[in-house]
Parts: sequence; structure tokens; C-alpha cells
Amino acid sequence: MCATELPDTALFHCQQAAEKYLKAYLTWNQAAFRKTHELKELAAACALIDPALQSALEPATALSKYAWQFRYPGAPYEPDAQEAATPPDSAATGDTGTRRVAGASSGHLAPTGAGQGGAAGTSARALTPTPA
Repeated sequence: MCATELPDTALFHCQQAAEKYLKAYLTWNQAAFRKTHELKELAAACALIDPALQSALEPATALSKYAWQFRYPGAPYEPDAQEAATPPDSAATGDTGTRRVAGASSGHLAPTGAGQGGAAGTSARALTPTPA
């Protein structure tokens, strides 16, 4: 329903959900990442932790443009209901890779260990536990 009535809003929230899942997976695995809305960059960092995720996350990277392109005046066009209702390949099919990333936040996947994977060498913030 939202995709039909408010396609730009629906697409924005789809992008935000994907971004939050990827950032949660990186955080769960204590991997550093920089502040970004670019899903391709975040998916690549997740794939460094678990290479099996690469092909599953690739279709979702098409959602990146919806984080900013249609949020401000002067947008190149308004997405329509058909664009909002068309999933990027396997991103909306509940594939195993997406479930693996989503499962990380509920404890179904154990973290791989501090410092493994992630965007090493970037201006990322380190996600390290604080001593008690």
C-alpha cells in the first residue's frame, strides 16, 4: 500500500532498513565502518567478514540512491509506484544471505572476532568494547 501511495517514501525506508541491517552486522562483528549511506561499501565490508554474503547482498546495493536522491528539492524525477514495487533481484525474496545478516542481530551468528573484516584503513570509527 505504501509503495502505491508514497513510492519515494517507501523506497527511502527500504534503503534505510538495508543500511541498518548491514551496519548492525558490522557492529555485531566489531568491524569498523565510516559514516555512509552507500550500501555497496557496507555490503563489501560485510563480505570481508563472510564471503558467502557477497552475492546475496549485491542486489540490495541498488537501493543506495534512495537515501538521498529523492529526499531534497530538485530531485531528477519522482519514483512511481511501479519502481517502488519492483524488488532489486533477490533483495526482497528472503534469500539466505539477507537472513544471515538479519540473524546476526538476534544472536544466530556469532561474531567473527574483533578487528576482522570491515573497512580497514578508512577514517572509520573503531567499534571496540569499553572496559568495565
